[in-house]
Amino acid sequence: MTNHPDIIAPEIIAIGEPLAEFVYRDDVIAKNGQTGEFYQQGFGGDTSNAIIAASRQGAKTGYITALGDDPFAKGLMKLWQAENVDTSTIKLTDQAPTGIYFVNPVPDGHEYTYFRKHSAAALMTAEDLPLDYIANAKILHISGISLAISHCARDAVFAAINYAKANGTMISVDTNLRLKLWSLDEARKAIHQAMENIDIALPSYDDATLLTGLTDPDEIVSFYHDLGAKIVALKLGGDGCRLSFDGSRHDIAPHKVKAVDSTAAGDTFAGAFLAQILKTNDPKQAARYANIAAALCVTKYGAAAAIPHRDAVETILNGYAINTKAAMVAAQEFSKALIAANKPGAIVNVSSISSFVGFADHAAYCASKGAMDAMSRVMANELGQYGIRVNCINPIVTMTELAAEAWSDPAKSEPIMSRIPLGKFAEVNDVANLIVFLLSEKSRMLNATTIPVDGGFLAR
Repeated sequence: MTNHPDIIAPEIIAIGEPLAEFVYRDDVIAKNGQTGEFYQQGFGGDTSNAIIAASRQGAKTGYITALGDDPFAKGLMKLWQAENVDTSTIKLTDQAPTGIYFVNPVPDGHEYTYFRKHSAAALMTAEDLPLDYIANAKILHISGISLAISHCARDAVFAAINYAKANGTMISVDTNLRLKLWSLDEARKAIHQAMENIDIALPSYDDATLLTGLTDPDEIVSFYHDLGAKIVALKLGGDGCRLSFDGSRHDIAPHKVKAVDSTAAGDTFAGAFLAQILKTNDPKQAARYANIAAALCVTKYGAAAAIPHRDAVETILNGYAINTKAAMVAAQEFSKALIAANKPGAIVNVSSISSFVGFADHAAYCASKGAMDAMSRVMANELGQYGIRVNCINPIVTMTELAAEAWSDPAKSEPIMSRIPLGKFAEVNDVANLIVFLLSEKSRMLNATTIPVDGGFLAR
């Protein structure tokens, strides 16, 4: 084991194996209008993906690994340096190559073919560990793959875990089970040992069912707590995650998108979650943030190339804050006052036609307005017993002064206008009059409705 007293460790570091990546593509249209088959070259490796994800969310990161002295190593070093990932402890060797893998589509997802046996990373030993680097970090992240690539690498990972614990560095473990690398029995023994008395467990549901023999998410979460994990974030893919800490459990809703490649989704979740834990010290906020980051990742091809930056994630979070959370807080406070005074009442939330239609390039806005509709239905269900009605109106473009200016260009307005049978956008009074009606006793049997104010737009 080695000391590097002149190196100041980043906040989040990881140990593992980076890989050169080749993703099968047949959907790119050439200049001549034809499509062809090819492999898109990029870079991956689960812990490398996670550390890049953390870096893109603003965390100070570093990586512990070994690379072959080859062109792929040069590309990886260039990538990490561009991503502000510290590479000061990475070793280069001419005794072994950098690993590579291929991603091919199959009917139920993707098939991964690896050429990583005897790679440079697989030759890492405990003697190669930068001890001060580990001791000075806030989080050490490892994965099942870090443990699986070789026996000597596994010994190095366990030595790093023990040294991190002895020096107060938090431990994060992602299961990332790859049965092409080792047997299930061997994986169970090593991954369960790595999970003992750690700070953050990040299992995926598919991995966990194999490793634990359990299928119920709550039982799986309890299993990892019983091993000693303080925080468990069970990744459920398109269903979000089940988060558990301090004796409480929370279902963190997914951010729905159209997925094209899930290669780095779990790694992106891990890196984003760790970055947000350090930033906010709030596991729930970190899990919500990581869900969105992972969702954005699956909308693009590749591993590192698909990982989103903080501004993309915050655009969606801010959209929810403005379009959904603000209305929720206002409605909560108003309904509390009505209930305290034992008075009935009515709430009208103003959503948008965008909750019904997936307008291109408006993912965050459409999602936030869809959330507004769903929130209104929940409120109507919960508050109806107190005589409080909750409805939602969903206007098309409404000609406020700002909208009139924004939609004055026929090239922009005509595609929408041409779908409206009445041939016009809504006026402010069209929306205001409906709100007044829904707040009045004339609508006393209307509850949990979503009413388009669209001139018939949805009919076409």
